[in-house]
Amino acid sequence: MLKQDIKTILFLLVALTLMTTTAFAADGWASQGGGTTGGQGGTTVTVNNAADFILYAQDSGQDPYIIQVSGNITLPSTNIRVRGNKTVIGLPGSHISGNLKCYRLEESNNIFKNLDMDNYDKVGDGDCISLDSVNNIWIDHCTFTDGGDGNVDIKNGSDYITISWCIFQYTYDSGHNFSNLIGHSDDNGSIDSGHLLVTFHHNWWYTLSHERMPRVRFGQVHVYNNYYDCPGNNYCIRACIGSQLLIESNYFDSVKDPYYVYVTTGTDGQIEASDNVFNNCTGLIDPGTDNVFTPPYSYTLDDPYAVPGIVMAGAGTGSGGDTTPPAAPTGLAAVAGNGTVSLDWDDNGESDLDGYNVYRSTSSGSGYSRLNGSLLSTSDYVDNTVTNGTTYYYVVTAVDTSSNESTYSDEASATPQGSPAQYMHVDSIELDGISCAPAQETGQAIVTIHDEYGDPVVGALVDGMFSGDFDDVILDQVTDASGQAVFTASGCLKKPSFSFCVSDVTHATLTYDEASNTPGTSCGGGPCTPTEVYVEAIDPGTISCGGANKNGQVTVTIYDDCGNPIAGALVDGTFTGDFDDVFVDEVTDTNGQAVFTSTGCIKKPSYTFCVDDVTAALPYNSANNVETCDSN
Repeated sequence: MLKQDIKTILFLLVALTLMTTTAFAADGWASQGGGTTGGQGGTTVTVNNAADFILYAQDSGQDPYIIQVSGNITLPSTNIRVRGNKTVIGLPGSHISGNLKCYRLEESNNIFKNLDMDNYDKVGDGDCISLDSVNNIWIDHCTFTDGGDGNVDIKNGSDYITISWCIFQYTYDSGHNFSNLIGHSDDNGSIDSGHLLVTFHHNWWYTLSHERMPRVRFGQVHVYNNYYDCPGNNYCIRACIGSQLLIESNYFDSVKDPYYVYVTTGTDGQIEASDNVFNNCTGLIDPGTDNVFTPPYSYTLDDPYAVPGIVMAGAGTGSGGDTTPPAAPTGLAAVAGNGTVSLDWDDNGESDLDGYNVYRSTSSGSGYSRLNGSLLSTSDYVDNTVTNGTTYYYVVTAVDTSSNESTYSDEASATPQGSPAQYMHVDSIELDGISCAPAQETGQAIVTIHDEYGDPVVGALVDGMFSGDFDDVILDQVTDASGQAVFTASGCLKKPSFSFCVSDVTHATLTYDEASNTPGTSCGGGPCTPTEVYVEAIDPGTISCGGANKNGQVTVTIYDDCGNPIAGALVDGTFTGDFDDVFVDEVTDTNGQAVFTSTGCIKKPSYTFCVDDVTAALPYNSANNVETCDSN
């Protein structure tokens, strides 16, 4: 038997144990303050959609629940509150996109285990998990990817937190790959001092993690047996104002600034460090000779030279090992029949592919439920549990031998009917200009063909003609699985204006019914032509002007009504509040931004800034402003 097979079996056994066990033994700081028990003694439920997850995690108050997450769940664009006394467990292959937040004491005593999470879209607080003013939280064997603000952040006097055996990683450089912030500001000492008791052990900071691993203000944080494997980072650990860090037996591999004290105001942070390994590291390493807190709990240190192997084998969902999911399947097509929908998609090419899952909903873009019991071994599926006349929406995922599941494929839909489709029509024409040379564009038209049931038509031959700045006749472009045929003009011009008309559509079994074309879609007009400008955003802030004093600074962004930034616009504005300045004719740059800085210099200023006028080549329409005034 292969090692990977053994790992997979062991992980499944662990998952089955978690499904039937209500008590966990939290360690580190989470074992203190009365201990962390999560949903122990509560009802076990399994959820596979956002609505059910929110029902049990947020809407159930402090009732204990063990919530098992199945499949892929995309949460709404806000933070989802996890009320107190919950255990949230990710089942093999599950994934959550969004922000979970524990806020205030009534949302304490929670356990998060085996969760695979991302917050690529920066919804809610922008983190994967946010802990704010809570006690007794244990986060264990999770994988966090692309937290837009941070992966897991802890603030406002939270206590008794343990983060163990987790992977923190990013898939791209957002400029804010800041993984774990503890204590959110220097001026919050009245709330945070004596609190923020956190343990990090056996975690893996991995690809493109740049900062905050962790960054600590005021807290007493124990960091031991972690693996830092993120070359190209800015720094790993910072001890900031009023903090105490005990850093033991970690392995730092080819990273910059493993740990050091960083304080701009107030009391210096303190570091006590011992038995850490630095392989090919550069930059700052604090002597680590301070005397900090003594952990009130027992723990055993692994040999730091063995940490990489131990952590890579054991961290993250699925007990470590391979944590990279397959690519989302492509080419999904849905063909309606009488009481059936036949699905087909392109084969994935991964060598460790284990199979596919098929999900269905009656709403586009959400509410999917898995149809297959065991994994599908082939890239096709016939759904014979449908009702004629109902439109169904499908996505598929790929799963590898380590139980990593891909994101959803593009959606395909079909409406089964008692008789096959006979006619087709033009459902839409989408026009755009695409780059063909510096500052030049060619025309592109995307024509979508549907049958009389509203399903996409595959394999239709579409003929069409450009006119205006282009004069091209293009024959026999073939529709794909989405019913779309793409036309590209041969010319390459600066800011072209053009139209496109469909002249004919043919298909092996369907007849073109031009009279059924969506009104206005036999021909389509050219790209957007801007006619006016407006204020897209006002971003107020402050900048230092000496000591604790600050100026007010505001960035105003001007767009046109096609969504383009406007350079060279003259913007007039007024500060009120702690400042009373009138600014005339600040000029926007290529990003459409004009910057205003007050003349005053005040400690902790509070102010409002309003745009009075905008002068540009196009008329200013203040009625379209996203905001006209904003306050600091």
